[in-house]
Amino acid sequence: GLAHVLHMGLSCVHVDDRRAGLTRRLNDMMGRTYLMTKVAPFGKLWVTSCACVLSSLGNIALYFDEVYPSPLYEGPAPSDEHLRIARAVNERYRKQIYIEPDARVDECDFVFRGSVKDTMFEKTAEDLRFQHRVSELNHWYRGLMRFENGDEVLQVGYATLWTGIKTIL
Repeated sequence: GLAHVLHMGLSCVHVDDRRAGLTRRLNDMMGRTYLMTKVAPFGKLWVTSCACVLSSLGNIALYFDEVYPSPLYEGPAPSDEHLRIARAVNERYRKQIYIEPDARVDECDFVFRGSVKDTMFEKTAEDLRFQHRVSELNHWYRGLMRFENGDEVLQVGYATLWTGIKTIL
């Protein structure tokens, strides 16, 4: 009963190559190829991302539509579709997304509590290498997670043909 959902997956970028515009280039490529060929002109392609990296969280919030949770999300709560997708991730896809089995889901905020604790994916809020260039996004997501507990955020949003066009402009 769910829409097709594309999980954005894991990307690892060498520290020396960060801040070199790679995310923008990847978004441009996705906008031109995947969205233009796979999304019906008036359809939505639902996307998910799960991260504790502030730059990643900020980019998903900026480059996709109606991303929950996000400071840019206009509703007071996630839509029914957001909730259905988040629940499906929690119930069926934890292993594939590397969400620790004993992580506790906070369904209100879409945060997996303790998901990356003591793993190679755990980050600190103070590490500038992983922060977004928009400081307001860093601040907002830092308020949602507890880095010292190994939290990470599940983001659910969508893209349309217009989203793809906006990433190109």
